[in-house]
Amino acid sequence: MFINIKNMVGSNRPIVITDDKVNSIYGHFFDGIDVIVLPQGELNKNLDTIKYVYQRLIELEADRTCSLVGVGGGLVLDMTGFVASTFMRGLSFGFVPTTLIAMADAAYGGKNGVNFNGFKNIIGTFKEAEFVYSQPEFLKTLDEREFKAGIVEIIKTALVMDADLFSFIEKERDKILNLEMELIEHLIKRTLKIKTDLVKLDMFDNDERRKLNLGHTVGHALEYLSEGVLNHGEAVAEGIVFSANASVALGYLKEEELKRIEELFWSYSINKNVNIKKYSEKDIIDAIKKDKKRNDSSVNFVFIQNIGKSFIQAVPFGRLEELLHDLY
Repeated sequence: MFINIKNMVGSNRPIVITDDKVNSIYGHFFDGIDVIVLPQGELNKNLDTIKYVYQRLIELEADRTCSLVGVGGGLVLDMTGFVASTFMRGLSFGFVPTTLIAMADAAYGGKNGVNFNGFKNIIGTFKEAEFVYSQPEFLKTLDEREFKAGIVEIIKTALVMDADLFSFIEKERDKILNLEMELIEHLIKRTLKIKTDLVKLDMFDNDERRKLNLGHTVGHALEYLSEGVLNHGEAVAEGIVFSANASVALGYLKEEELKRIEELFWSYSINKNVNIKKYSEKDIIDAIKKDKKRNDSSVNFVFIQNIGKSFIQAVPFGRLEELLHDLY
């Protein structure tokens, strides 16, 4: 595997933005290129980190002929896109995703942002990267927990729009976990096809694209409440399971399909250590009220009608709290 950053940006001057872990593994690809290294972790996805990047760009005498290249997972890519969209009113930028979440989701769709005072991605922009260099070989250095977090986003996409993809993930579990590259590439391509089709219909996340938020309303709340103990995938997996249970409770989804969903997550050992009961309904609802998908006294919530079919419905916070109490 070889990364030629300079070729990616053409005549522009590249500046790489990455995190300390990625830099320790792949930093040799950045020889002769200015690099800004960020600390890992969701708790660092904030305006203080953005201010640090702005300051480094000024120190490096960056100008509008520069191209920013985010190399890393979703956090790095989100912040790179945000900085590039705002510094000097906009620089060109591209992504080199190194995690499964980034390859199958975060690198595409034009969402860039940071967290603020517990509000997830509440400050951000919509601007597509000018290029994405995706190489599944990076996954060979990804730890198992982060790899499974990416599987969650792929399962989510299958539940929203593609029953055949869901069946494929069930059937090919062992090969997927063994990182058989042909299968991994198939999963990424199929997931991206669904996402890009939805983005074309709804670039600014006002309608159909919201289906890709399945599990994220409760998931983001759990991620926030855990203070970094749960990663994004683990929290969203529990959010998806809650959405599936709520869909059954409201008569939208059949029990046998709920069982398939729960068994799939268990078979991948994704959410065995997640305990939603650890948090009170009030704490979860208070965290959800910080969700950017809220609408006055309700939140746009994604329910599952069948595996491969979903719909969005505004749910009052009081009703959501009742569901949390009844189901957990």
